[in-house]
Amino acid sequence: MLEQTPTDAPSCCCSVETADDLMSRLQDRESEVDEDLSRLYKEASHKLIEHHHHAAGYQVTRDDDVELQEEIIGLEAEVSELSQTAGELSSRVKELDNTKHILQEAHDLAQGVITIHHTVNTCNEALLNDNVDDAAKDIAKIREIKQKYPKICEVCDNATMKESKRLEDEVCSSVRKAFDRAIIGADKDGVSRCARLFYPLGMTTEAVARYVRFIRQTLAEQCKLK
Repeated sequence: MLEQTPTDAPSCCCSVETADDLMSRLQDRESEVDEDLSRLYKEASHKLIEHHHHAAGYQVTRDDDVELQEEIIGLEAEVSELSQTAGELSSRVKELDNTKHILQEAHDLAQGVITIHHTVNTCNEALLNDNVDDAAKDIAKIREIKQKYPKICEVCDNATMKESKRLEDEVCSSVRKAFDRAIIGADKDGVSRCARLFYPLGMTTEAVARYVRFIRQTLAEQCKLK
């Protein structure tokens, strides 16, 4: 007798956790079906081997053949039913896996929008306090979210997206100015600190060019002193 499937796949799931739970239960049932199939194939093989050995040493009656055929037909029917169940379970697992993937994407996208809103606020506060380092880290976080979720501009409100772009431009400008001030003041620590901010802001090439120019300028000044 075949056991009933633990649960039918719903048309939709209310959460990623629900999809995970259903997938786990269906996968467990799928494993049970695979084990039953393996057992039935072994039983069928064993019956055939027994019949072969019996036929080799004894006279096999028509009743023996009929009984064996009936047993094999019964096993084949059960195997067929189990195979169909396995196919249905696999289909449900795939459907749930796809549903889970969609839910996870929606969840991550929503979390990304929330993070952008929060980070825009903290970036504004950092700029008000002339804290370019923290402002640059905030912009780097926003850039990372935008790169990871290209569709976020479709779900995040337009005002927030515009504000994040304005802040990015302002922070990049502030970093450039801070870098230039450090160069003019021959502030090596300031130059190194500002140079590290260029990469997360997507200004790597510019950072390298400016840093090389600073090194050359420093070497030239040292040569003059000699």
